[in-house]
Amino acid sequence: EVHLVLEAPAPPLWGQVQGRAQREVEAAGADLGPLLSYALGHPLRARVDLDGRLEAILGDSLKGSADRAPWDGFTGQVEVSGVMIETQIEADALRLDLLSVGRFELSGGQVMLDSLAIGMQRYDRDRQALQPAGTLRLEGELAAEIPSRVGLALEDVDLVFFGGPEGTADLEAWAHGVISDPELAVELAVDTEDFGELKGRLTGGGRGGDLHLNWMTLLEDSLVVTGHVPWDLAAGEIALDKGWLEAHSAGIGLFIFSDLMADLDYLDGMIGADLRVVGLDSTLDLQGWVEIEGFEFALLDITPTYVLPDGWLRFDGRKVALDGFAVHNEPKRGYRSLELSGQLDLEQLADPGFDIELQAKRVVCRYEDIFQADDIDLDLGFSGTASRSKLAGRIRLKSPRSEPTLVVFNAPPIPPPPPALRDDFLENMSLDVELDLRSLTLDSELAEVEASGAVEVSGTFYKPIFQGDVAIDEGRVYLLNQHFEFEQGRVVFNRLEPTGSILDVAYDPLELDPELDLKAVTQVRDIQVEDEEYEVTFTLAGRATEATPQLTSNPSLDFRRIINLLAFNTASTQNLDYTTALGTAAGQLLSRRVERVGLDEFAVLPSSTVVGALPGDPALRVGKFFGGLPLPLWVRYEALLKEMSSGEVRIEHKLKSFLTITGSAQSQYDRYGLGVGLKKEF
Repeated sequence: EVHLVLEAPAPPLWGQVQGRAQREVEAAGADLGPLLSYALGHPLRARVDLDGRLEAILGDSLKGSADRAPWDGFTGQVEVSGVMIETQIEADALRLDLLSVGRFELSGGQVMLDSLAIGMQRYDRDRQALQPAGTLRLEGELAAEIPSRVGLALEDVDLVFFGGPEGTADLEAWAHGVISDPELAVELAVDTEDFGELKGRLTGGGRGGDLHLNWMTLLEDSLVVTGHVPWDLAAGEIALDKGWLEAHSAGIGLFIFSDLMADLDYLDGMIGADLRVVGLDSTLDLQGWVEIEGFEFALLDITPTYVLPDGWLRFDGRKVALDGFAVHNEPKRGYRSLELSGQLDLEQLADPGFDIELQAKRVVCRYEDIFQADDIDLDLGFSGTASRSKLAGRIRLKSPRSEPTLVVFNAPPIPPPPPALRDDFLENMSLDVELDLRSLTLDSELAEVEASGAVEVSGTFYKPIFQGDVAIDEGRVYLLNQHFEFEQGRVVFNRLEPTGSILDVAYDPLELDPELDLKAVTQVRDIQVEDEEYEVTFTLAGRATEATPQLTSNPSLDFRRIINLLAFNTASTQNLDYTTALGTAAGQLLSRRVERVGLDEFAVLPSSTVVGALPGDPALRVGKFFGGLPLPLWVRYEALLKEMSSGEVRIEHKLKSFLTITGSAQSQYDRYGLGVGLKKEF
């Protein structure tokens, strides 16, 4: 509710004679949200409670006085008893509340404010409640023709309230003197948990202001910024074109920024500066340099740590040249040689340009136990502007090695990839990169392959196009108990339409859906038929997402007999079932996996001698050899596939090449024993 009352004689309202008018205003929960949202261009909610009585002088005496303030001729007071402003910044809820009653008094051409205090709060997601975030205080006296005094203070302000890092800030600002020629003083103190302390001071008068900032990091590195901005407060003008800033630092350690970049596992180095900026608007002119020294970084889950060469950014007006970023024959840096050159163009500040080239030799890159490359050559060019750029060049990998996990038996269904967050810079960056693979070694549960080829990547980051082919030079593929030698192999990337983004491709390589043409052959001798040998051919052709493996044999066998031949070295299906053969296939795949975790034996057996087993019941056997104990021991566990938790533990110690002591335990049937065995082989 808002109530306005005006009481005044009619003649003074028309300027005919002097008189006085009484004005009363009362607001209870007045909604100012739409008005402030429109004025600030940001949605918010606001309400105010106030009550005021003012008396104004009306008539000719007020005309023609340009030096008068808008409140001249008013007496009285306005009492503000309630203020609430609520909004969101970057999804964080922020709120301002009046802490105590504020009173404005008008008398003799002056406005006096009696300490208006406002509390600041922000929503804490961990506590799920609003938490104090600082206090704002305003007080003083303001007049047009006599000296004024106005003070503003921010106390213990949470920097997160303004979208900053963890920490607090205090600010105190005072203005003294007349409006046309005041004396200004502003003191700033910022204390952060990760970035140290910032001290600042701004002093000035009616003709300009001087700035001094000093940033001291937790490592006691410092950056000092000084500057001056001319202005004419009487005329309401600020001469930004004549303003200047200077920045000086012997070196700022980059280690404090390492936690800000999620893709980095390590960051270090120093950045020094001696820079002068003249013109703080479109007339900007820069002179000086920024030195980068000992820059080291490591990407998440990737080794080694890369040490970039020292160099300078040299500023000359709107041009920035990269100087000195080159090093040769230093393999301990994560590469043998690297050279970074080019320039930045700041002529269009809203859309800066760049033309940068990167050349590197023998770069090392290792991703956990999955990928290893010790010889990568880079020849890349990056040019354009922030709104439209291009990455072009060549990446050559010599003898890289990949050991991916292709088969996971106990994994849940693969969830869909996370949505790609669109970035304007990547959206407008075109690609023209050739990926040259030489002697790529692929070692997985399914295959050991050496391949070479080239793939061109065009399009954009979010809509890439892959074209090229990779040929299998040599290798083998593992099926059941056999390994097949490749006779021919080719993977062709020939799509003309874009795939999913590069992030999607990295998450799911089948997004590329290449054309496959694979053929591998093995020779298998039937152990139940003397001198019977088969040549089995494995083929895979067509799109990767649609191709179906094919098995054929010479002499010809049906599919089921081929499976038995590969699994058990016999084409006979007597006393064998299809499930047993598939279990054996799983065992072969897993046996290659468990070699990496230290087991010495892993096999799926077509039959078992454990207690309770029937002929033809498949079983699992795992084992580990301990040679460093007082006695060398084999420890084995064997159980039926259909009842894995109830098996037999066996411990063996070899006395002689033909004599073994064995101890066994089978808890389900309460059977334990110790025996002596004679073996031809161990």
